Amino acid sequence: MKKLLTLLFAVAVLSALAFGQQSSTSDIYGTVVLPDGSAIPGVAVTLSGDVGATKKAVTSEEGNFRFIGLPPANYELKFELDGFKTVIRKGIRMYVGKNVTLTVPMETTTIREEIVVMAQANIVDTRKTSVGVNISKEDINRLPQARNPWSIINLIPGMMVDREDVGGNESGQQSGFYGQGGVSNDVAWNIDGSNVTDVSAFGAPAYLDPNAYDEIQVSLASNDITAQTGGVQLNFVSKKGGNKFSGDFHLSAEDERWEFTPKTKEGLPSSYTSPGVLRLYQYGLNIGGPIIKDKLFFAGSWSIQDIHSKTTSGLEDTTLLNSSYAKLTANLGNTQADFTMHNNNKQKWNRTDWGSEYQEVGTLWRQSGPGYTWMGSLQQTLGNLLLSVKYNHTTNPFNLHPNSSTFDAANRMVVGPEMTFRFDNPAGFYASGGYLWQDINRITDNFILDGNLFVENKLGGDHEIRFGVDYFSNHTMTDQYYTNMRGVLYTSQFNDIAPVEGFTWPDTVLIATNGPTDTTTFRMSGYLSDTIAFNKLVVSFGLRYDSEWGRLNSKNVKGFTLDGATIPALEPFVGARDLPAIDSPAKWTTLAPRLSFTYDISGNGKNVLKLSAARYSQPAGTILATFIWNAGSHFMRLPWSDANHDGSPQLNEITVLTPQQIIDMQNANPETWGGDWPVQPYDPLYSFYGGYYPIITFQGFDYTDPNNTQSSNRFDPDFKSPLMTELILQYEHALSDDMAVSIQGIYKKSTNIQRNLRIWSDNTLESKADWTLAGIDPVTQGEAWSRNRFDQIGLYRTNYKDRYRQYMALQLLFTKKLTSKWMGDLSFTYADWSDNLSRDEELDLTNFDYFNKGAFAPTAGGSGMTGVLTNARWMVKLSALYKLPFGFDISTSFAAREGYPVNLFDARYAGKNMMMQGKKLGDTRLPTLWTLNLSLQREIRFSEGTRAVLHVDGMNITNNNTTLNQVTTLGSANRGNPTRILNPGLFMFGVNLYF
Repeated sequence: MKKLLTLLFAVAVLSALAFGQQSSTSDIYGTVVLPDGSAIPGVAVTLSGDVGATKKAVTSEEGNFRFIGLPPANYELKFELDGFKTVIRKGIRMYVGKNVTLTVPMETTTIREEIVVMAQANIVDTRKTSVGVNISKEDINRLPQARNPWSIINLIPGMMVDREDVGGNESGQQSGFYGQGGVSNDVAWNIDGSNVTDVSAFGAPAYLDPNAYDEIQVSLASNDITAQTGGVQLNFVSKKGGNKFSGDFHLSAEDERWEFTPKTKEGLPSSYTSPGVLRLYQYGLNIGGPIIKDKLFFAGSWSIQDIHSKTTSGLEDTTLLNSSYAKLTANLGNTQADFTMHNNNKQKWNRTDWGSEYQEVGTLWRQSGPGYTWMGSLQQTLGNLLLSVKYNHTTNPFNLHPNSSTFDAANRMVVGPEMTFRFDNPAGFYASGGYLWQDINRITDNFILDGNLFVENKLGGDHEIRFGVDYFSNHTMTDQYYTNMRGVLYTSQFNDIAPVEGFTWPDTVLIATNGPTDTTTFRMSGYLSDTIAFNKLVVSFGLRYDSEWGRLNSKNVKGFTLDGATIPALEPFVGARDLPAIDSPAKWTTLAPRLSFTYDISGNGKNVLKLSAARYSQPAGTILATFIWNAGSHFMRLPWSDANHDGSPQLNEITVLTPQQIIDMQNANPETWGGDWPVQPYDPLYSFYGGYYPIITFQGFDYTDPNNTQSSNRFDPDFKSPLMTELILQYEHALSDDMAVSIQGIYKKSTNIQRNLRIWSDNTLESKADWTLAGIDPVTQGEAWSRNRFDQIGLYRTNYKDRYRQYMALQLLFTKKLTSKWMGDLSFTYADWSDNLSRDEELDLTNFDYFNKGAFAPTAGGSGMTGVLTNARWMVKLSALYKLPFGFDISTSFAAREGYPVNLFDARYAGKNMMMQGKKLGDTRLPTLWTLNLSLQREIRFSEGTRAVLHVDGMNITNNNTTLNQVTTLGSANRGNPTRILNPGLFMFGVNLYF
């Protein structure tokens, strides 16, 4: 066994900072014993710490004590009993969701005597199987990174982020990230253990500033019974006040003058500008302390992130993030109450939708809108029963207004220059003029009642019974306006991009109604679990119940007009509508069992084997309501000839076609009028229109019954929640009191994946009979399949029966606490994340063999990033610090991973995007990416409790310029040329003051 552990350590040892659950607290368990190991009942145990009030307990007949629901902090325990030496254990550092188990020996004495011991809490948690990390404020300040949530997430073992942040050039916008087989819908954001997820986008409700929080807890697998999903659970733990005044101030600065000279990169467009930092300032204050000692405390935070970055087109992208919160904590005996108000406001100028290389400045958004979260919690201890109640109300209003457009309130529309799309620039697509105008508000409510009952020595073990109910609701309101209710598309340029012999693509005009959304979705959950400790063995089993449903709220929608006039032939399809409120017929109900075992092989907490199995459901988000929302945008795309060359459509320039006429054209010419949009699937326009649409088309309504106020979309009566099944095996070994290694085997299988089928005008569903083999692409040798039916009236939402995604990973970890002048965390992850299709189940078999059993790679499609396929089969991550003489410290963060996949395709055959036959998604990849950051710090102590730390951080210190995306069109003279590269290195200067 020693040789095996030595080998694992030498091969690649990884970082598990801690293993935790979705919670805002931590627990201490212990037993007080005589030197011979027999229990001592009646010992008075006193807990004191940096935060909160002093707590007291008395050991039971079995000698046991416990303190649960503790905020992260440093604690001290005092053990007193007449006739025994008093024992004081200091330096117990608690992390969120992490258990500490202590055995405390006491000796008899005839005189008053104290024994002071520096606590050596187990580095291996012998009770929990959760896979994840706890990142403290100290870690955030010690390590060189951009100090935003996504740069911190990128430090975590097994985590993949869709973009690379060098010194904060990606700050101020949300990044996509994926952890150990979970997709974006599996992500949950929490503050102090209360769910604040914006389920409309499965993102954070605000741009949380890590500098404002004491700790960030991230769980990736073997999630706690309180978590619905098997994906990433993030929990930001706010500061609490204690009996001493304490706080910290931070200030950091970056400037383009401190950026390294960019290296040349062959093949980059001459217009390319490194999208780095112009200047970035972060500063803020956190403070807390007593109002009434041991009774009433306060804490607060205020911070600013002032971000000025540059885009790939050289444009300045400006973001101002203002974050604050205020908290009151009251302790009255066995009762504790917290009340917190959070305020977050984001102001952003020149926000992109697809990326600055695709958009003219007039289409870029101005974003603004403060959001608030009101949180309250009440905790009551009744002997061995702990009850807690939490509630939060979060509002997230914000606006996305294009620079070139204005709102005409009298006419309920947005006006401005023509929304224009071209296809002849180097990026293959370019938007100019006006753009989408959006006013958005998302309101969530979360109520949690949680109970924890401790029962000793029953059925051969000690039981910790967990039970609770969890209610969550989300009200989503969006008013979306197309500038002038139209857009012009120079699709005639496809004649050069994707020519079809004997056929000419026309220019087109998009006519569109405004697209409001007003829905409410709900979730009610319950859970029950029992964790039983049998000496060396801990067994936990539980069951979770989730029920989800939705409601559509009433709405009035303005009809389409062209320069103030309706088009009579199209009025039935794009006219005004009044929608009544209705309940969605779709409801999800899921039972999710959980089971785990931990076995302390050596009985001293140094060799622990862990096994867990779980089933998770996936949150519905808003889909149970929005899928049948009938007030969304109704649009038609029609031929347009700009006769007077003014760039604006007039009625006499538009070929007015009814939906039936469009369908007749598509049926008569399935490869041209009925063909897919002749650009690659990862082009921004696919994201804009939501799928593969022909050039001349319509969407958003049932053309056979356009006046129907009910959606023509339907749910399968047996439509169910996607499920994730998980099995995890872990072995953890403590090399010493401050050093451990671990090996983890992780298996996840996602089933019940959602799918859409078309509904035809005769009310039948799309089937294999509606698809035919169009031919074989001579370049890729792949099969091109085409639809032979175009009379679609809606979509049918159901589940795949055979398709599944599979994640298998081996992860090695090493962690070393800060002792003997150094600390370190190292991880190596090797994973296979695949998409497994069924030929019998798929309808469009174009590129079937390419995607089947290929890499599953979620595609970036928001916050200014498009076309990035996120999947790395291996990654190495290192964080380390060494204490130098004279108060200096040096630290590093290093990350290396396999390059993400790229899709090489041929777009010249029948308007299809054909992948290479014999290849799988993931076979062709970008170059290996690695980055190294370094930090030099100098601590200056003013007194025992007051110190300052000066730091200079070098990001991408080796100034790598690795390719992050490239031209992937087969036959293109630019194929393989980079379109985006890693930003050059950059220095950050800063100071942290602690008091």
